[in-house]
Amino acid sequence: MVTLGMIDNARIDIGRNYRRLGEIEAKLDKVLTIADALLQKANHTGANFLPRGLSLQEARRYVGGISRDRMYKLINDGSIKRSFRIGNRRYVFREELDSFMESRIDRGGEYGEPPYRDGAGSIISLVFTEATEEEEIG
Repeated sequence: MVTLGMIDNARIDIGRNYRRLGEIEAKLDKVLTIADALLQKANHTGANFLPRGLSLQEARRYVGGISRDRMYKLINDGSIKRSFRIGNRRYVFREELDSFMESRIDRGGEYGEPPYRDGAGSIISLVFTEATEEEEIG
């Protein structure tokens, strides 16, 4: 049987829970306000900004860690067509690097896959054979 005291206690508990919920919502609003301000500041300062032009060092890393000499060779032989200078520094357009890498994709591997290359760009031949029982055990 439900008594009036039980109903009053339930009302008091509900009231406390609503108060707690209100406190939690207020704290959450503060956190969201701070997070929004930080995101706006990061966007304003360019933290999410990808530069269109990359320095040679950045371009070398972007392409996969090629050497400085290799990068200059690619620029001088016209493989990478668009670069520019600001003062003593040379920059390469990110789009040009993407285009260069796309043009280098070989489609004629033995199994329709691009061939594997070592760090110097030489093709590595991969031959897969079935292991013998001794090799599997050992």
